[in-house]
Amino acid sequence: MLVAGMTIVGAAQDAIDEFYLTASARLLDVVMRTAGIVVGIVASLELAWRLGAPLSISPEPAALGPLGAQFVGATLISAFFALWAYADLATIGLAGAMGLPGWAGYASMIYIGSTEVPANTLGAFVAALASPTLIN
Repeated sequence: MLVAGMTIVGAAQDAIDEFYLTASARLLDVVMRTAGIVVGIVASLELAWRLGAPLSISPEPAALGPLGAQFVGATLISAFFALWAYADLATIGLAGAMGLPGWAGYASMIYIGSTEVPANTLGAFVAALASPTLIN
């Protein structure tokens, strides 16, 4: 979503509304942003490897500190992302509140010994399931 989410939605909407020139320009924007991010990551990894500082990727979850601090961090990250996206105050509060059940789902899976992918999946599912309840 951070790479091209809203831009691709705008391109699709422009194509549906028959603004083909604008849709193609937005699609080019999506491609250029995505390519720029991919090239930047690959170049950084290659530079790190050549400088003798290779990065190791582990499927094990990182140590994140005390559980209470993790929930505070998840709430703040969610709220500040909404603030970054120019949301109104109610939406910022809702986004912060959604960080709690999302992190609870993630943390519960990590606690039982799961790997990152199922833990992230459950965290996203719990937040998505809880959000309509908070909105109504």
